[in-house]
Amino acid sequence: MTASCDGCDEIYYGPGLHFNIGWQLTPNLGIFLDGGGLGVDPDTDGQATLVQAVVAVGVQYWIQQPIWLKAGIGSAQLSIYSDFLEDETETVFGLLLAAGYEIVSQPGFSVDAEFRIATGFYDEVDGSSVTNFGVQFSVNWHSLFQPFIVIR
Repeated sequence: MTASCDGCDEIYYGPGLHFNIGWQLTPNLGIFLDGGGLGVDPDTDGQATLVQAVVAVGVQYWIQQPIWLKAGIGSAQLSIYSDFLEDETETVFGLLLAAGYEIVSQPGFSVDAEFRIATGFYDEVDGSSVTNFGVQFSVNWHSLFQPFIVIR
């Protein structure tokens, strides 16, 4: 996964992880709660790590099997961790957008390839935003009108 920000000349790469849980309301529409984050080392040779976490609620819509879109709103927070400093921003508005393709689709189970964008809008950092980009594969368990759990 990658992270970039307004006014930055660099794009940083790092590991990301996210989890979501939701409910399939109809065969084409589900709702979800999604939480995820990305940690990067911004040219500090391992001296500091920036982590942006975004939590969102939203909808996932299957345009036509196997293609789906996801959109959610929620909150974001940017944290810095180092040997001499640990700090975080206020919790701010966050946005999540994703598109995916079900590589394997069985009743109650799927394997997806997904492109996601998660952004936090930070007024206290000169009105900047920080954006996480990711291409991921996921394993999903779900059923109509029942909770579904996604682990990535």
